[in-house]
Amino acid sequence: MDCNSLLSLFLIILLGLTFWACSEEDDIVNEPVPNTSQTIVNFAVASQTLPESGEPLKVNIAFDRPASTSGSFSIRLSGDAVYAQNFHTSPTATEGVVTLNMEKGQTAAFITVTPLKDESSPDSTAVVFTLENPSAGFKLGNQITSSVGVVKDAGNPGEDPATIGFDPDSISVSESVTTGVEISLRLQGIVAHTEIVTIDILPTEGFVYGTNYRTDPIAVQNSFNLEVNPGMEAIKFRVIPINDKLLSGDFTLQFSIANTSDGIITGTQTSFILKIEEDDSIDPIALHTIADLRNKFENHEGDWYLSTDYYIEGIVTSESNVTDERTIYIQDLTGGIMLVFTAPKLPQKGDKVQLNLKDAEGNMVNGQKALTGVTNRAGIVLGRNFEVEPELITLEQLHSGNYQGKRVRVQQVTFTTADGINNWFGTQRMSDGGRFAFVTTYATADFSEQVLPAGKLTITGIVGDWNRLQPQNYLYDVVR
Repeated sequence: MDCNSLLSLFLIILLGLTFWACSEEDDIVNEPVPNTSQTIVNFAVASQTLPESGEPLKVNIAFDRPASTSGSFSIRLSGDAVYAQNFHTSPTATEGVVTLNMEKGQTAAFITVTPLKDESSPDSTAVVFTLENPSAGFKLGNQITSSVGVVKDAGNPGEDPATIGFDPDSISVSESVTTGVEISLRLQGIVAHTEIVTIDILPTEGFVYGTNYRTDPIAVQNSFNLEVNPGMEAIKFRVIPINDKLLSGDFTLQFSIANTSDGIITGTQTSFILKIEEDDSIDPIALHTIADLRNKFENHEGDWYLSTDYYIEGIVTSESNVTDERTIYIQDLTGGIMLVFTAPKLPQKGDKVQLNLKDAEGNMVNGQKALTGVTNRAGIVLGRNFEVEPELITLEQLHSGNYQGKRVRVQQVTFTTADGINNWFGTQRMSDGGRFAFVTTYATADFSEQVLPAGKLTITGIVGDWNRLQPQNYLYDVVR
C-alpha cells in the first residue's frame, strides 16, 4: 500500500471517530432531565354522600406542593348518576369531562357538585370522578378517583334528622405525642344542610387548657363548635398534649356533645374519655447520686466529659447569689454541686428536678467541682417549694472542702468589716472569735448593696467559690 492509500485510510478512521464522539455527546445533551418540581394531585377523599335536597358539595383535589407553573388537568365523569338530571357541576362538564385550569402557586383545587331532584331516578345514584390528562408540571397521584352518592331524602328534609356520636368512646395517648390524637364523631343518616355540633370539655381538676393540653379547633371556656357539611360521614377534632416536663401523673379529659343544631341529633354515645399518660418519669436505676457524680472527679485528671445519658435528681438550693444567670446549685441526700447551663437557667429555688447531664463537662470552677455546658435546662420537675435543711457546721469545717455545693449554717459569727458603710457586695470576712472565713455576694443578689450588719449573726448559705459561704435569701439566711 502506497503513502496516499495509507493517508486516505487514516483520514477515514479519524472522521469515523469524530462522528462517533459527536453522536455520544449529542446523546448526552439530548437526554431528558427528570422534572423534580412536578405537583402531584390527588382527590382529598375517596367518597362522599349528597342528599338530593342538600347544599352543593365540594370535591376537593389536594396538591403535594404549590404549582410550579400554570397548567391544567381533566376530570372525567362516569357512574349511573345522570348529568343535568341527578346533578350538575361547576365548572360545567363538556361531553362528560371537566377541565380545571391552574395558576402558578395554586395549592389546591375543587369542583362543586349540586344535586338535582328527579322523581324518576332510583333512590340512590353515584357519579365517579377520575383525574386524567395532567399538563406539564403536574402529575397524578395514587387517589385519582372519588365518588359522590346522590341519594333521595327520607321524607321531608328535617323530618328524620341524622344522628351523631363518638366512635370509639375512649383512647389513651402519651403527653410526648406532640402531633396529638384525632377524635372522631360518626354520622348516621343524611345531613341536608350545614349543621353545628358543640363539644364541651371537662378536664381532671388541676389540669388546665393551654398548660397541659390544647385542641384544634381552639376551645373557648372549655367549649368549641364543629361544622357538619352535607356529604360528611364523620367529623373530627384534635387534642394535643403539652409536654410540661413536670411529673404530675396521668389525667383524663371528658368530651361531651353539649348541643346540636336542628338538623342533627345525638346518638347513644354522647361522651368520650381521653387519657393523657405521663411520660416524664425516669427509671430509678438510671439515676445517679450527686456523691457518685462528685466521685467521678477523682477518676480524671483535669476536665472530663459525659458522653452518654447521666441522670441526677435533687432540689435546687440557689437563687440569685450565684456566678451568673446560667448557674444553679443542686443538692440531694448525698451532697451538692454547682451546675452551669449553656443558656439561662429554668429550674428555680425549691424545684425538685431530674436532669440529664449528657454532653456536660466536669471542671473545677472557682475552686469547686462543677458541671458546665449542661444542655438539659428544663429537666423533669418532680415538685416545687421543697426546702433543704442546712447542716450546722463550724468555720473550720467550712474550710475543709467537705461541704462544697451544700447548704450549711454557721452561728455566732461577726463581720470584721462591718463599719456601717461597707455592704455585702464582694468578699467579706467573718469570724467566730477564733477562726476566719469568707462570705461571697455577687452583684446579682438583691441584698448586695445592703450595709453589713454588726454584732453576732447566724448565716445560712451554700458553700461555693473557694469554700466561701454564699447566702441566697437575706430575710431567711441572715439572722441576728
